[in-house]
Amino acid sequence: MARKNVLVMMALLFVAAAVMAGCATTQQVESLQAQVDQALQKAEQAQQEAQSARTAVQDCCTKSDENAQKAADAADRAEMAADRAEAAANTAQDAASDARDAAQKTQGIYDRITAK
Repeated sequence: MARKNVLVMMALLFVAAAVMAGCATTQQVESLQAQVDQALQKAEQAQQEAQSARTAVQDCCTKSDENAQKAADAADRAEMAADRAEAAANTAQDAASDARDAAQKTQGIYDRITAK
Protein backbone atom coordinates (compact mmCIF):
# COMPACT_ATOMS: atom_id res chain seq x y z
CA MET A 1 0.00 0.00 0.00
CA ALA A 2 2.81 2.40 0.88
CA ARG A 3 4.65 1.53 -2.33
CA LYS A 4 1.51 2.32 -4.30
CA ASN A 5 1.20 5.69 -2.61
CA VAL A 6 4.87 6.45 -3.21
CA LEU A 7 4.59 5.59 -6.90
CA VAL A 8 1.45 7.67 -7.32
CA MET A 9 3.06 10.60 -5.44
CA MET A 10 6.20 10.35 -7.60
CA ALA A 11 4.11 10.42 -10.74
CA LEU A 12 2.19 13.46 -9.56
CA LEU A 13 5.43 15.23 -8.64
CA PHE A 14 6.87 14.51 -12.07
CA VAL A 15 3.81 15.88 -13.82
CA ALA A 16 3.69 18.94 -11.55
CA ALA A 17 7.38 19.62 -12.08
CA ALA A 18 7.01 19.35 -15.83
CA VAL A 19 3.99 21.63 -15.94
CA MET A 20 5.50 24.25 -13.63
CA ALA A 21 8.91 24.16 -15.28
CA GLY A 22 7.84 26.13 -18.36
CA CYS A 23 11.14 26.93 -20.01
CA ALA A 24 13.41 24.40 -18.37
CA THR A 25 17.16 24.44 -18.58
CA THR A 26 18.95 21.50 -20.11
CA GLN A 27 20.12 20.46 -16.65
CA GLN A 28 16.55 20.52 -15.37
CA VAL A 29 15.35 18.45 -18.31
CA GLU A 30 18.16 15.95 -17.79
CA SER A 31 17.30 15.75 -14.09
CA LEU A 32 13.65 15.15 -14.93
CA GLN A 33 14.64 12.52 -17.48
CA ALA A 34 16.71 10.77 -14.81
CA GLN A 35 13.70 10.77 -12.50
CA VAL A 36 11.50 9.40 -15.28
CA ASP A 37 14.04 6.66 -15.97
CA GLN A 38 14.06 5.80 -12.28
CA ALA A 39 10.26 5.65 -12.21
CA LEU A 40 10.25 3.39 -15.26
CA GLN A 41 12.81 1.15 -13.58
CA LYS A 42 10.64 0.96 -10.45
CA ALA A 43 7.61 0.13 -12.58
CA GLU A 44 9.55 -2.64 -14.28
CA GLN A 45 10.70 -3.95 -10.90
CA ALA A 46 7.10 -3.93 -9.67
CA GLN A 47 6.06 -5.88 -12.78
CA GLN A 48 8.78 -8.43 -12.07
CA GLU A 49 7.68 -8.69 -8.44
CA ALA A 50 4.10 -9.20 -9.58
CA GLN A 51 5.23 -11.98 -11.90
CA SER A 52 7.28 -13.53 -9.09
CA ALA A 53 4.22 -13.39 -6.84
CA ARG A 54 2.16 -15.14 -9.50
CA THR A 55 4.84 -17.80 -9.89
CA ALA A 56 4.96 -18.27 -6.13
CA VAL A 57 1.20 -18.78 -6.08
CA GLN A 58 1.44 -21.45 -8.74
CA ASP A 59 4.40 -23.22 -7.08
CA CYS A 60 3.00 -23.45 -3.59
CA CYS A 61 0.66 -26.39 -3.86
CA THR A 62 0.98 -27.22 -0.18
CA LYS A 63 -0.47 -23.96 1.13
CA SER A 64 -4.11 -23.55 1.93
CA ASP A 65 -6.57 -22.22 -0.61
CA GLU A 66 -7.09 -19.15 1.54
CA ASN A 67 -3.39 -18.23 1.53
CA ALA A 68 -3.14 -18.89 -2.19
CA GLN A 69 -6.10 -16.57 -2.83
CA LYS A 70 -4.51 -13.85 -0.70
CA ALA A 71 -1.29 -14.14 -2.66
CA ALA A 72 -3.14 -14.02 -5.98
CA ASP A 73 -5.01 -10.91 -4.86
CA ALA A 74 -1.73 -9.30 -3.78
CA ALA A 75 -0.16 -10.16 -7.14
CA ASP A 76 -3.12 -8.58 -8.94
CA ARG A 77 -2.85 -5.44 -6.83
CA ALA A 78 0.90 -5.27 -7.44
CA GLU A 79 0.42 -5.67 -11.16
CA MET A 80 -2.25 -2.96 -11.26
CA ALA A 81 0.02 -0.65 -9.25
CA ALA A 82 2.88 -1.37 -11.62
CA ASP A 83 0.65 -0.58 -14.59
CA ARG A 84 -0.39 2.72 -13.00
CA ALA A 85 3.24 3.53 -12.19
CA GLU A 86 4.28 2.78 -15.73
CA ALA A 87 1.47 4.96 -17.08
CA ALA A 88 2.53 7.77 -14.74
CA ALA A 89 6.15 7.34 -15.78
CA ASN A 90 5.14 7.52 -19.44
CA THR A 91 3.16 10.68 -18.73
CA ALA A 92 6.16 12.15 -16.95
CA GLN A 93 8.39 11.16 -19.83
CA ASP A 94 6.04 12.92 -22.24
CA ALA A 95 6.12 16.01 -20.01
CA ALA A 96 9.93 15.85 -19.93
CA SER A 97 9.97 15.67 -23.70
CA ASP A 98 7.68 18.69 -23.91
CA ALA A 99 9.93 20.56 -21.47
CA ARG A 100 12.99 19.65 -23.52
CA ASP A 101 11.28 20.92 -26.68
CA ALA A 102 10.34 24.16 -24.93
CA ALA A 103 13.91 24.57 -23.67
CA GLN A 104 15.31 24.06 -27.15
CA LYS A 105 12.82 26.52 -28.61
CA THR A 106 13.70 29.06 -25.94
CA GLN A 107 17.39 28.51 -26.54
CA GLY A 108 16.86 29.11 -30.27
CA ILE A 109 15.02 32.34 -29.58
CA TYR A 110 17.74 33.45 -27.17
CA ASP A 111 20.45 32.59 -29.70
CA ARG A 112 18.69 34.63 -32.40
CA ILE A 113 18.28 37.59 -30.08
CA THR A 114 21.89 37.55 -28.91
CA ALA A 115 23.18 37.15 -32.46
CA LYS A 116 21.71 40.52 -33.45
